[in-house]
Amino acid sequence: MATEPQSLLVDLGSDAVFNCAWTGNPSLTIVWMKRGSGVQPPPLFQVLSNENKLTLKSVRQEDAGKYVCRAVVPRVGAGEREVTLTVNGTSGFPLAIPPGVLISLWQCI
Repeated sequence: MATEPQSLLVDLGSDAVFNCAWTGNPSLTIVWMKRGSGVQPPPLFQVLSNENKLTLKSVRQEDAGKYVCRAVVPRVGAGEREVTLTVNGTSGFPLAIPPGVLISLWQCI
């Protein structure tokens, strides 16, 4: 693997860019996928890109989740790396609050 993809934390409406590069001989095919929530195992995937870079424009909350960069060599095999996209809400705070964290919200009238 030439470039290891990294998990990202981005603000709602911003762009998210993942990079992933594999080297190999014979040449590899790169596929970016988003892990789905299929009812039966294994989890379903949606193919998003066939390039080293995956760009998600103006991310929404539903874009958050697990993404996989998969390198496939025909008749040889495949390798993959999984990363996570976390999307911050409009307040600038992550919408998923970690356990044990208390947040007070005050309303101004």
